[in-house]
Amino acid sequence: MRRCSLPPGLLPLAAAALLMAGCHHASTTTPQPKAEDPIVVFARTTFEALAKGDPAVRDKLAWDRFNDKGRDVGKEWRATAAGAPRQAFEQDFLTAFAAPYKFYPKGAHLIGWRLLSRSHGRSVVQADLGPTKIYFFVIDTWRHHRFAGWSMSADDPVGVK
Repeated sequence: MRRCSLPPGLLPLAAAALLMAGCHHASTTTPQPKAEDPIVVFARTTFEALAKGDPAVRDKLAWDRFNDKGRDVGKEWRATAAGAPRQAFEQDFLTAFAAPYKFYPKGAHLIGWRLLSRSHGRSVVQADLGPTKIYFFVIDTWRHHRFAGWSMSADDPVGVK
């Protein structure tokens, strides 16, 4: 049997080169970020549009059951006559909702948006405002999301859980 003899410093150098090749590969690949859940994206973008007073958000709201931090907007909406009076109610609500956020370009700087629960076409999304947890309620009907409200409590005021 024939033996292969290497010069004295070549074996450690070859081993180091192989190890460095593996390290180089690992350091150049970055993990791909996980895609954000569509319900979370819907809740975040809808709340941000509400905070800006964007009239296009009107069709994304579940007006009949909308809850604004404990205020039953849905009840008020249902009590308003259909047609022009209801449209005026919706516009007034959007304007009033956006007023406190006019200095916050991203809906009061909420971070850490995540899906908290999903069951039977109802979802709860959570975000953080400092140490405070904010909860957003979304209903799903035939792949059509509707924003049903938000609260600073995990207690679901609109029956979404």
